[in-house]
Amino acid sequence: MTMFSKIYRLPLAHSRTSGSSVQPMNQDSQQSLIALTSMRCAKVALVALMVGGLGACATSTPLQSNKALSYQGLIKSSDHAMAIPPKKVDFGRYKWATMAPIDVEDSVSAEVSTDTSTEIRDVLQSVIASEVGKSFNLSARPANKPALILRVRITRITEASPGLNALTTALVGPLRNGALGAELEAVDADSGQQVALLVWADSGGVIKDFAGNFNRTAHARTLAASFASEANIFLSPLSQPAQ
Repeated sequence: MTMFSKIYRLPLAHSRTSGSSVQPMNQDSQQSLIALTSMRCAKVALVALMVGGLGACATSTPLQSNKALSYQGLIKSSDHAMAIPPKKVDFGRYKWATMAPIDVEDSVSAEVSTDTSTEIRDVLQSVIASEVGKSFNLSARPANKPALILRVRITRITEASPGLNALTTALVGPLRNGALGAELEAVDADSGQQVALLVWADSGGVIKDFAGNFNRTAHARTLAASFASEANIFLSPLSQPAQ
């Protein structure tokens, strides 16, 4: 009976894996996984750096043109605007307004192409007239009727970056990385005195029109409409009697 007295043992490595289909990862596989993970982290970090760098350029800090009659009394009126608000004594006084041609500051012309500045200027001229026309009569005023002259100056245009948006779309989505800054001054047509001043800028956020993220002027054009709406709200007390 001695032929069955000897006990045979399997090799240790085989005994640990024979009950499972999981195979230990070899050194080459581990190195490949580490390299792949590092590359993915590097891409995310690069996008974050690029977005952060561009965000510093597409700022929403209001800029003064230094062409207004006065900046004395300028106060913060919102997260992206400073203002010299209309005085209550002037509420409801003005029913007519005239839009002066919009000025593009030299600093803006030096940063963007003539085509871009002209496009944004024309869009802003149109949307401002449309919005302000809700509160004021923009036709010729009758004799001896108080009226405003509205002077608008573009102080910043930052074009969107289609290339960066293409890069970020797969990771965080496209960005609204364009910006617009503008200044609106309301002046009494007869006395030439300043009645109100709005210094405004905006940028950042996510644009609803996905395709617009890949057009260099789309963001600034969208922001022009925002500025026009806010300008009308700002000026409207001048056409409405105080409550």
